[in-house]
Amino acid sequence: MAGTFAVGGLVSGLDWYKVIDQLMAIEHRRVDILDNKKGSYQTKLSTWGTVSSKLSTLLSDVQALNDLSTTGAMSASSSDEDILTATANSSASIGSYSIVVSALAQAHKISSDERTSISEALGYSGEILINGEAVAVESTDTLSDIKDKINSADAGVSATILKVSDSSYRLILTREETGSTEIALADVNGGTLLEDLGLVDTSDSSQDNSLWFSDTTSTIKSLIGSAASFTSQTVTINGTNVSIDLSQDSLQDIKDKLVAVGIDASIESDTDSSGNTTYRIDITGGITSYTDSANTLEVLGFVRPGVKNQLEAAQDASLTVDGLSVTRSTNQISDLIAGVTLNLEDTSASAVTLTISQDTATRKQAIEDFVSSYNDLMGYIREQFSYNPDTDSEAQPLMGDSTLRYIEESIRDVIISQVSGLSSSLDALARIGITTDYNTGDLEIDDSTLDGYLASNPQDIINLFTASATTTDPEVTYMTHSDDTVAGTYGITITQVAEKASVEGDYVIDSGGISQDETLTFTVDGSTEVVVDLTSGDGIDDIVNKINSEMDSQGVEVTASNDGGRLKITHNYYGSSHSVEVVSNRASSSTSTGIGTTAKSDTGQDVAGSFTQGTETYAATGSGIYLTGSEGATKGLMVGISSDTTGDQGEITLAFGIAEQLERKLDSWTSSDGLISTRQEGLQDTIDDLSDQITSMESQLDLKRQQLEEQFTNMEMLLNQIKSTSDWLTQQVSSWYR
Repeated sequence: MAGTFAVGGLVSGLDWYKVIDQLMAIEHRRVDILDNKKGSYQTKLSTWGTVSSKLSTLLSDVQALNDLSTTGAMSASSSDEDILTATANSSASIGSYSIVVSALAQAHKISSDERTSISEALGYSGEILINGEAVAVESTDTLSDIKDKINSADAGVSATILKVSDSSYRLILTREETGSTEIALADVNGGTLLEDLGLVDTSDSSQDNSLWFSDTTSTIKSLIGSAASFTSQTVTINGTNVSIDLSQDSLQDIKDKLVAVGIDASIESDTDSSGNTTYRIDITGGITSYTDSANTLEVLGFVRPGVKNQLEAAQDASLTVDGLSVTRSTNQISDLIAGVTLNLEDTSASAVTLTISQDTATRKQAIEDFVSSYNDLMGYIREQFSYNPDTDSEAQPLMGDSTLRYIEESIRDVIISQVSGLSSSLDALARIGITTDYNTGDLEIDDSTLDGYLASNPQDIINLFTASATTTDPEVTYMTHSDDTVAGTYGITITQVAEKASVEGDYVIDSGGISQDETLTFTVDGSTEVVVDLTSGDGIDDIVNKINSEMDSQGVEVTASNDGGRLKITHNYYGSSHSVEVVSNRASSSTSTGIGTTAKSDTGQDVAGSFTQGTETYAATGSGIYLTGSEGATKGLMVGISSDTTGDQGEITLAFGIAEQLERKLDSWTSSDGLISTRQEGLQDTIDDLSDQITSMESQLDLKRQQLEEQFTNMEMLLNQIKSTSDWLTQQVSSWYR
């Protein structure tokens, strides 16, 4: 039997196992042919894997070259990096600046008085306010407990404990942000906890402004997160008494109370770079005298206690740029010179020169990387198509492969072609010193020529490699395009301009404000409801502030404005997906907001239009101010339209540079369902089919060997029986003659 130890031919004398092996070797030739064929396909598959890897490397280098942060790279250099360093992005402009750094920004840092332990209860209780956030302290709290509570309050202050000696500890408060803004401290409800801790002394001073609060309509108690019980307190400002209840009054209420007793007060707003708006009360002329027995003005921020132990003063960075004085709250400044970020390291008495220039080194390196990966790929492809019968024993695995030939020709066509649509004569690689060596097929770089154009024509180099667009109408802005968009020149026709949803009151509001309390209910974008309560006497500016405060606090993109005395409500965004509806509980009149009890509503409008090229017209869809091609050559082409009139909007010319064209092809070929994957999957399917055939044939051959072994074994048995019979007969015959 196959796979077992046996000795053949004991009876016959014939080595029939050797015979079977020879017979099976002949039968196995069909399997060997398939096995060799399978090996050939496996070699092709492996070779395609190498091609895929080299294509991916080229794609990576092409993507870098097609990225403005690379091709449009700018560099910033400082004549003294001990004083300042800088970085520049592609939006920076060439220039030189003389900078003197006179002061670095630093954070406010203060200390408590010394304590002998961090783990013993201090016996202090009450509530303090740090940067507008309440911190409750209990009599059992230790210095370490207070530190933890301050850090948990998320007040923009870092609390630490400094060990001066084994029996001396201080609580250190450091503002998390640098700049001239100090840590705002307040004792709540007439308490003295800050004094007890030694953070403040008995002195205080007045401020023209309150603290910044997140909205104007919520109670002060809720805004500061206080658990204290507040009651109405009478404070005196510039000799005038005002009753304020922090548990009931909002910022708007307090401002109204100040105005009602003759104090000129208004609400200011400020929106940061993240879009967060805060509000504070400003008292015109400031506070010259005050009384504040319950710390009400201190909680609001109009009165600030004196710091007892200041370790570092709050300070802005101060510098001069080309003789102009500048201050900023941080030492990293990105809003001073467009596209440039300054990092202030130290102060200096003398000027430091900052130079912004083209980063030709980064651009050239990207080009060199691209040329290198291109040569590597194309060299490997050429190797597959080369065959010398005198020296090569066999052809390369992908010799004559039509798919590989298509890839080679497609890439070469892009490399040697001119980029259409460019205004510059630098519209081909050869024009900037990148040429083909006709002996090797490799790209070569003429460093002198390329360096010259990188220095003198940087934008032309960018356009040669990347996608670029020019428009003839300043009210048309190119936004983006898709993989379906075809380079070319297209006309733009607008049949409908974009509009924002907007409603307006019927009347100019009286100078004395509204005559009764009023409630406005807004429905924004069909679902979001916002309710704003107005108070009798609110003027147009008060109404606008209250609405905007409430919208900001809820993150709703609607803005109220004073339109010649009328209340105007406008959605912040263009387009039909945005709507505004508002209704009042009071009839429309000059002594109300003029909105009325019948809802006023409006829906925005999308831009509408089309693209044209010759006699072809391509449909487009509008979304807000953006018009996007939806068919044909302009599919995916998006432009922004700021015009408020319909009609012809000029033309847009879209040019696809070398890197843009190659990225489209390479990305398509190397995608999960692209040309390379399809080719590899086809080869793998063939290999799998061959493996199945081989397995089946091997099983059949194993069965045939088994049958042959059984047949030869049976033959041996028969021969053995015949021999036994012969021996018996011989014995019998012999016995007859004895």
